[in-house]
Parts: sequence; C-alpha cells; structure tokens
Amino acid sequence: MQLTTLNYYATLLHALSAVGVTAAFYTRGQEANFDTSLYSYKISSISADDRNVTLEYYEVVRVSTRALESIIAAIFLITSFFHAFYTTDGFGTGAYLKEIKRGYNRFRWLEYGITSTMMIFVLSIISGIKDYDTVYELCILNAVLMSLGYFLEQGVNKEVKIIALVLGFLLVVAIFTTLLRNFYLRLKEVDDLDRDLPGWLNYVLLPMLFWWLSFGVVAALNVANQGKMDYDFARYERYYIYLSFLSKANMGYYLTFGVTRDQSDKD
Repeated sequence: MQLTTLNYYATLLHALSAVGVTAAFYTRGQEANFDTSLYSYKISSISADDRNVTLEYYEVVRVSTRALESIIAAIFLITSFFHAFYTTDGFGTGAYLKEIKRGYNRFRWLEYGITSTMMIFVLSIISGIKDYDTVYELCILNAVLMSLGYFLEQGVNKEVKIIALVLGFLLVVAIFTTLLRNFYLRLKEVDDLDRDLPGWLNYVLLPMLFWWLSFGVVAALNVANQGKMDYDFARYERYYIYLSFLSKANMGYYLTFGVTRDQSDKD
C-alpha cells in the first residue's frame, strides 16, 4: 500500500477512535473505582535518636477520571493530525515525502515524543504509582527514548546507531520494570488488605511492553538493513504506521472498556 493511502486510512482510524472513545466516556461517565491521585512525601515524625523517620503522603495532583479520559482521546486526535499532515505531504509543502526519500521522518519522533509520553503518564496512573516525582521521571525517560529514535535515523555512523538502539532497549526495560514492579506491589498490598482491584487492570501493562519493544525491533531491522541493495526506508515507515495504530488502539480501547465498566464489577 502506498504511504499516502496508508496515512489517509490512519488519519481516519485515529479520528474515529477519538470520537468513539469520547462518546463512550460521556455516555457512561463515572469515576474510576481506584485512586488516581498523585502524591509526594513529607516527614510526619522523627525518632528521638534521629535514626527513624516516618513519612506520609500528601496529595500533589488530583488526576480525575475525566482527565485520564481526555488524555486518551487527545492521543488519538494528535496522532490523527500528524497522519493528516503526512497524507497531504506536509499540508502541500512536500515536507513529508522529502523526509522519506532522505531515509528518515523527524515528524514521527516529534509525534511519538508527545503521544507516547502521554501514554506512559496514563500507564503510570493505571499501574498504581503514587509518587509524583516517579511519574514525572518516567515521562522524561520516555521522551529521551523517543529522542534516541530521532538520532538513530539522523545518524550516519552505524556503531552510533547500534549504541542508540541498546540505550533505547535499556530505557524500555527501566520504564516498564518500574511500572510492573509498582503494579504488582500494589496488587499484593491490596490483596493483603483483603480488597480487590478491578480485574481488567491485570491486562494493561504487559501488552504495552510488547508494543514498545516492537517499535525497537523495527528500528533494529531498519539499522540492520541499511546499505543493502533492496533497502527501502518506506517499508519501515509503513511498519511504524501499523504499530502506532495497533499500540494506541490496544491501550485506548481497552482503557475505555475498563473505565466505563460498573464500579461494582471486579471480574
């Protein structure tokens, strides 16, 4: 399929997804049945010998269910805008196809830097991370991860590209280790209190880890095949377009399903 046609369909799919999830949220609007606020620590007491410090949370940011819903819809809208830019070849400027012919797409990494960082923010809330600074740092790490993709495509030296790939995979591991560790800690803590988290939360993080790694695999294949006779950068651009929609649809649709469920439904 030609890139222009593929981007046209991607524009429509993301736009329709934004409308669909927004309609679902407003039709079945309700607060999530788990705490979505972010907190910071403060010292509440210190022992007489100054060795033991007791910390307690205080609320820093109240992240409402409506805010999470708006972020999910915005992810689709922003992505749709960028695909419209690609479909019209840079709104008639010729900027997009010129990039593809040169073997890179700087606009893609700008879009990923925005939308995937928004996704990490939502995933942090879903995973039960309560510390404001941890969520902030995960978002920064993801933005750095996206910048590595930019430098990987812009670079000329293959060794530098390989280093960027290795660093990228390390960042993915660091981000998702933090997300998964916090999620399973919260799961155990809630279980110890003889309470239940909504069952749908169990199926959010691992699929998203798969998609994040898939982008890295495409980047690795791109680097590995550069210089070969049949190399065509447009092939990898198509892979990115497919992965972009599948990953966002996976998270967006599933979270819409979860957030709009009845609060009493724990299955």
